Amino acid sequence: IDVVNKINKAPVLNSLLGDKKYIAINEILQINCDAIDDEAITYEWTSNGGQISGNGNKVTFTSNLEGIFTVNVKVQDTGGLSTTSSIKVLVYNFEEVTGTIIADYPFSGNANDISGNELHGTPKGAILTADRNNKSNSAYYFNGGTQHIVVNNDDKLNFEKECTIHFWFKLNGLPTKELFLISHGSWQNRYKVSVTPDKHIRWTINTDVGIKDLDSDIIVNADSTDNCIVTFDGDLMCIYVNG
Repeated sequence: IDVVNKINKAPVLNSLLGDKKYIAINEILQINCDAIDDEAITYEWTSNGGQISGNGNKVTFTSNLEGIFTVNVKVQDTGGLSTTSSIKVLVYNFEEVTGTIIADYPFSGNANDISGNELHGTPKGAILTADRNNKSNSAYYFNGGTQHIVVNNDDKLNFEKECTIHFWFKLNGLPTKELFLISHGSWQNRYKVSVTPDKHIRWTINTDVGIKDLDSDIIVNADSTDNCIVTFDGDLMCIYVNG
C-alpha cells in the first residue's frame, strides 16, 4: 500500500470557447480554455487543419482554406493526469449575392403574391389581423388548429440549388409538438421551417445526401415578435434570428 500526501485528480476543464461563431479565410479566431487544478497545468493544442499560434490557455486559430476544422486541447497537471476537449471551427467566406424574389406576401388585406409571379395564397381559416407595427389587416392569425394558407405548387417554388426565406412571426403559446411555420411539399421533397417542442427554430431541407435539420441556438419565447431568415447556398444551411 502506498501512502501519499494526497490523491491526484485530473484538471477540471470548465469551458473551451471561441470569440466568434465562424471566421473567414485568414481571419483570426481567439480561443480561450478555462481549466482549474490544484497543481500547475500545461496546455497542448492540436488541430486537423489551419494554424494555431500562442500557448497557455489562450491561442489563436487561422486557416487559408474553407472548411470545418477541429481544435483540440489537452490540459495536464504535474502528476501526469489530463483532461481533453475540442471545438469545431467553421471557416467560410460569406459573400453577398444577388437573387430573384420568387414570392412576396405583404398580407395587405389578402394573401396575394406581389412579386409578379402570381403565386397567390388562399387562407384556410386564417384571419386577418394587425401586424407587428399595429397596422390593421396586415398579418394573419392562426388559432392553433388546422388553419393555414395554401399556395398551389409551381416549378418556381421547387428550389434545388439555393434559397432564402424571410418572415416575421409571433407565438401566442409554445407548442407541445413540432409546429410548422412554412412547409413545402411532403417529406420526400420538403423544405420547411418549424418550431420544436424544446422551443428552437428548425430549418429542414431534403438534399442530395438526405434530409438535413438545423436547429437555432436561440430559444423562442411566447408573445415575442421574431424576425427569421433561413438560407441554403448549396453547401451550408444557416438560420438568422433577430439579426
